[in-house]
Formats: sequence, structure tokens, C-alpha cells
Amino acid sequence: MIAHDREWHRERQTGIGGTDVAAILGLDRYRTPLDVWRQKMGLDSEQEPHPSAEAGKRLEGVIARWWSDDTGLPIKRRRLVARHKDAYCLLGHTDRVIDTNPRGILEIKNRSERVWQQWPEFSAPASEYYQVQHYLHVLSSKHRGQYHWGELAILVGGNKLEKVPLELDPQYEQVIEYLIQWWERHVLGETPPEPATEDDVKTLYPVVKGKELEAADYTAEIYEKAKGIKTIIERLQDRHEKLETQLKIAMRDAEVLTKDGETLATWKKMKDSRTFDMEAFREAHPELYEQYRVPKEGSRRFIYKA
Repeated sequence: MIAHDREWHRERQTGIGGTDVAAILGLDRYRTPLDVWRQKMGLDSEQEPHPSAEAGKRLEGVIARWWSDDTGLPIKRRRLVARHKDAYCLLGHTDRVIDTNPRGILEIKNRSERVWQQWPEFSAPASEYYQVQHYLHVLSSKHRGQYHWGELAILVGGNKLEKVPLELDPQYEQVIEYLIQWWERHVLGETPPEPATEDDVKTLYPVVKGKELEAADYTAEIYEKAKGIKTIIERLQDRHEKLETQLKIAMRDAEVLTKDGETLATWKKMKDSRTFDMEAFREAHPELYEQYRVPKEGSRRFIYKA
């Protein structure tokens, strides 16, 4: 299994898979285009799977059989990685093939009740939606008349099976064009995408040299908006602290504030704890203190000046 996983990860580096699409489009909550690029370029080591992802992987077969029993539709596992007929850089590795006529694909997910409540009604979030569309288009490009539909099977909260059907969207062809251009420009061209987050900036520019940048007009506009919002937040924060202080004064030695039987707020004492007195240790054992000091890289701090 470990060897198979490593082989799959190496295969993923040779093209764009369904789980990469939303990130490349800037629609993934957890990954940016730069994250995808670094993975394709082999610049990031393989990460240990998140516990929820590991659980989903181990439960995949169970969820698939549950879905098949529930729908009465036959499924089979497709082990080979498919590639788009006209775009070799587009990969497809679906969880299961729905063995009907026409064939469909089944993507399996494991989600908590809280996460499921955030899903759009009768559809799917961008990551899952584009993943299914990607696989449908990759497979249908090689099998005319097949793979025009798919379904998401979601285990919710560990005890409930939800289903989200999806049809092949012809407009995804525009996404395919963008993905091909993205692959050619950034991966084949070895050019990183523009940063999308602060972490991206830190990754691309780990060393700063004190240079100045003359703000373009649109950057100056962003600055004015950000500064204005920051001022509003500071005023609201100050107002909030004053109001909260009034509540604490009203509560005095009470721990719970109620109104008509409803709990409005609590102000309880936390458990006592023990902490390490660094200053006392430094004075008592200066040599030992110095022995265990390690350098810490300074971080960049953004300060509004004007």
C-alpha cells in the first residue's frame, strides 16, 4: 500500500489531477496555486496525511459498498490513472466507476456534520465540484458517449450517507483551456504563480533586502481601504472593551449572567496552573540558560505609516 501511494504521488507530479483544480483556480480553502506548483515541481516533501483524510481512505471501500447497496447500482474500482485524450497533462483517478450504461463516476468523501452543514444545497463546494467535473471530462474524452454523469457519496458524521448527483458541465472546457495554459506557463516554464496569501509571499521571498516599492495607483487604493477598515476595527474594539467592562462590573462576583432563563454570558475563574519562571531561571543558572538559547528568525511586521 505504501509503495502504491508513493507511485501515485509520483504520477501526480506529471499532471493536474482533480484535487488540484480548485486550488489552481484560487477556490480552495487550504491550498493555493503556489502550493500546487511546488508539489508538481517536487519542491515540497510528501506530507503525512491528515487524520480525517486517513480515516476517509480507510473507509472508502465501506462507503462505496454502502452507496452501491443503497442505490442498487454496480460499481468497480479503476486502478489506472487516465489522461485526457487531447491534453496529456490532465489526469483522472476516480474512486469508483459506476458500471451502468452510460457509465458514471463515484467520488467518496468523509465529512463531519459541521462541515456537511456548510455544503451548498443540491450541489457541492468548489473543490468537490471541480474534482468530479475534471474526472468526467478526462474519462469522457477517451470514451465517447460515456461518463456524462457522476455522484458524490458522503459519509456524514460517521453514521449517515448523503448523495449529491452531478452532470457533466460543458462549460468546464473553458477551465480545461486555463489548466493547460497554467501547466505550460508555470510547470513546463518553471515559473511560480503569483502569491495568493501571506505564506506564499514568505515562501517566494524568504529574504528581504530593505528595498522600497513605489505603490501603483491600485495598490494605493488598497492601502487606503485597508487603513480605513483598520481604524474602524480599532474603534469598535475599544468600544467593545468598554462595554464588556461594564458587564463585568454589573456581574461583580457572579459567574453566570442570565436573562429570562437564558444564559447570556459566563465569567468563570480558570483552573490554577504552573508556569516556568524564565527570568528566575536565567538569574539562578545563567550559563545553563545561555547553553539552551537558540536563534529565532525574525518575522516581518506590517505597520501603517501614513
